[in-house]
Amino acid sequence: MTRNAEQSAGSIDDAMPCSWLRVDLLDLVNFHIETTGDESPHEFFRDLAAAIIPHVHPLKVIFKAVINSLGKSEAKGVSPNQFLAFLKSVDLLVKPGASTKGRIDAATANLLFQRANAENLQRRRSVFQKGKFADLDNVAARTFANEVLEELGGAVIEDDDNGMNTFGPGNGVLHLHEFVGALCRLAWVLHGGYGNVTEDGGADGNFIALGARVSLLLEQSILPASKRILEAEDSFATVLAHRRTQAILNFYSPQLQRIFDVYAKADMSDVDVGTINVKELIFMVKEGGLFDESLSVPQLISIFSVVNSSYEDEGGDDDETELSFDEFLAVIARICNCKIPEERRNGGPFELTLQSWLHLLVIPKYNGLLADKKRGVGKKNI
Repeated sequence: MTRNAEQSAGSIDDAMPCSWLRVDLLDLVNFHIETTGDESPHEFFRDLAAAIIPHVHPLKVIFKAVINSLGKSEAKGVSPNQFLAFLKSVDLLVKPGASTKGRIDAATANLLFQRANAENLQRRRSVFQKGKFADLDNVAARTFANEVLEELGGAVIEDDDNGMNTFGPGNGVLHLHEFVGALCRLAWVLHGGYGNVTEDGGADGNFIALGARVSLLLEQSILPASKRILEAEDSFATVLAHRRTQAILNFYSPQLQRIFDVYAKADMSDVDVGTINVKELIFMVKEGGLFDESLSVPQLISIFSVVNSSYEDEGGDDDETELSFDEFLAVIARICNCKIPEERRNGGPFELTLQSWLHLLVIPKYNGLLADKKRGVGKKNI
């Protein structure tokens, strides 16, 4: 890797959480040492950081989208089924009976999940460390990771998962740092062997380090396949932040707050009645008749994930499974943008479209629904 990892982090929001480099990759570290002859794994961690840092924000967005992919808003991480669904969505899960070239089967995916998940790590580590490459212990590996983190300076940031869950008991799901660890192991499996890509497109015959494998996985497979989710965030962020858009949302906030308060109580299994989860959002949009060919359930879930990710990166609400009221307003604006895209606005600014949509359609529709619910008509809960 020749990229300067520290320069790759454009802002504090793009900084790599330290826990991402502290995930348990002990077996891969020892294999690297044995194969390359390096006396220490510093280069292993430097290359890995250089591969991940340019893609920190997209990985956060993708993680949020995977969490909400099955509408299970109570989850704090990626379940085994969601991990399989994610691999399928990025065309990395082989179909039964098909060639496994460039893909993995469900059994291998489940093994990767288990190896990356801290809940399984304690009981499985002894098995993995009985192999040929068990010279370096986990404490020493983490020491080297910490030294590299110190070198990176402003390119990394301490985070909530720092040392808390990385090597401790989990809860059967992949937290963000474990999800990144699973992708590292996926890259190791899919892009193994020898032959780093050279400038002329050939291969030099050398051992392919993990950092190079992760770059290949992200840049050739995962990021291109996640283009729709990532573009949805990037293209609308400036419009949403514009003062005139915010002025329209602020003007209608009292009416939207009433809608928010009612649907925040719709999911009886959710103890938090001050926020809206993805199931409640789907219920609300369905009741309002907003689903059509321009807005599908997957698109709504994608909007939910993008908004959650952007607010956490900006230092706002950090609950990736619930919407605060401010986040709800952003979702409303994005739904409008989805249903009435730029090409259908006859050159008019978005804020005028938003105002008309809220004033003529959304507010009257939900005022009627809320009045019906108050009279005992219609469905109040899900």
